[in-house]
Amino acid sequence: MKQASECPESDISDDANLRNTRQSGKDQSCNFDRRLSRRPTTGYGFDSAILLTLRNDVGILKEMQRAHARQVRAQKQAKTAAYRQHQQLRREAEHAMKAAQRASAADQRERKRLHAEARLAEVSADNSGLQSRLEELDNLLTATLEVDDYIDLGRLRKAVEHPPFAPGSLGNPLPQPDWRRFEPPAPSSLSKMFGGQARYQQQLAVAQHAFGQAQQQYAVAEANRQQRLSAAHQRYLQRCAKADAEAAAHNAELDRFAALLAAAEPAAVVEYFGMVLGNSVYPDDFPQHYRLAFVPESRQLVVEYHLPTLDVIPAAREYRYVKARDEITTTVRSAKEVKERYAKLVAQVTLRTVHELFEADRTGIVGTIVFNGIVDTTDPRTGTSVQPCLVTLRTHPRSLHGFESASGGTPRLLTAPQCLGVEEARRTCSGTSGLGVRHG
Repeated sequence: MKQASECPESDISDDANLRNTRQSGKDQSCNFDRRLSRRPTTGYGFDSAILLTLRNDVGILKEMQRAHARQVRAQKQAKTAAYRQHQQLRREAEHAMKAAQRASAADQRERKRLHAEARLAEVSADNSGLQSRLEELDNLLTATLEVDDYIDLGRLRKAVEHPPFAPGSLGNPLPQPDWRRFEPPAPSSLSKMFGGQARYQQQLAVAQHAFGQAQQQYAVAEANRQQRLSAAHQRYLQRCAKADAEAAAHNAELDRFAALLAAAEPAAVVEYFGMVLGNSVYPDDFPQHYRLAFVPESRQLVVEYHLPTLDVIPAAREYRYVKARDEITTTVRSAKEVKERYAKLVAQVTLRTVHELFEADRTGIVGTIVFNGIVDTTDPRTGTSVQPCLVTLRTHPRSLHGFESASGGTPRLLTAPQCLGVEEARRTCSGTSGLGVRHG
């Protein structure tokens, strides 16, 4: 890799080639994607309805992946000694402040001592937070080297496991009428001598009638139960069939997406690498907005990546508590150090992004990556919003070989003040509706 002062010439920015491609009907296309945008249009290999379904599915998967990545990052961060120390200092500061507030007003000396301890604990927690922030920024590149950025689409397939049919009480047959509960007691020998047999026959007739009615009621109730059981089972089968159909449709779209990706269909390539970048977890104040374009004939992937502003570098170098004035003062970080740290951060984001894209490309779809890092800021002279390009890099997988084991210094190649080619790529993609453009 070598230093570049302007964006390398890319196939996307060659208007003449694109015009010739359009005239000849080749499958060369320019597809841009911004992570937060979900507007579908038609590209080669997709019709509108299929692309909409694919983008919705991929968008859901991306959010699921990003949520999981955030959870993993939080769990990993919670295990670090620096994070635990910072949390402990913060708890001690809160405890000391509460102790000071509880101190008796009559004991002013003790109250002042506790107050000073609380302020010192607050300063320690703030300084610990500063250090944690700097360590997080310094390790943006090394953090991704521990992660496999490849997305196994096979693991995104849905497998339906149906719960067993649970009808509850409907699954239990109703108890049949028991004649023993209706049958009158037989008369004794003595009772028979005084007309007991006749009374018994009357009672028996009444019991048989009641038993017959009970049997009829049972037959009606049991038939109703069986009918409701059958309806519940049908609803269960319908739910299972619906879940199976949804999973089959999801898997079919995933298989179609995988086939188009294997064929280097530009829209699928952009979607896949958009998932890769969306799965990369940065600090919350990083924009993580990007646009991608892929040219299949040259196997070139162009990345326009929004970098964080200079404000991500903490302006404070250290906090101190001045007991005489009972105030916390801030030592400001020098402008030189801020710029040096920011330059290192930009370098790390650039190399991290390129590394993640190449690592995720196990089948060699991409031959060259053109990375253009821009920043959304305000021109201090005019007050207007501008997007200067801070870094540009054109590289291939072999150029990054062995860099992962580098010592972590700022690469000297990432110092370009301008980025030529971004606007050309924008104009190209804005003016070639016949090539299946998708705007982010």
